[in-house]
Amino acid sequence: MAGITVTLSTRRDRMVEPRIDERRIRNYIANRLNDARNTFIRHMNDGRPRRSEPGEYPRTDSGRLSTSVDFEVGEREGRLYTDVEYAIFLATGTRRMASRRMLADALEEVMAERPGAEELARAFMVR
Repeated sequence: MAGITVTLSTRRDRMVEPRIDERRIRNYIANRLNDARNTFIRHMNDGRPRRSEPGEYPRTDSGRLSTSVDFEVGEREGRLYTDVEYAIFLATGTRRMASRRMLADALEEVMAERPGAEELARAFMVR
């Protein structure tokens, strides 16, 4: 059986070199987390002075929960969080109270409405 040899040559000035713009990726993550934070706070403060129902976002009472929501962005990851100790009970419910919509729900809502695919696509460049 005869061997086959294939040689491919190209000029350096015509090579394709993919690049990733890390700054744009961080901005994309920060924008989605900030949108989720704002969505959560907006739902909490919707102007209706009543208690929240199961499956709704919690209503604000003292404002402690809404002012505690923040986010952090790393290289290619982010974190949306609150340090209010009772947030876990709102998220998971208790024996006496059904769960409420929380931060993960706000992020899912934002990603469904504004995924930002074009924004993220701009992070990938070819030279």
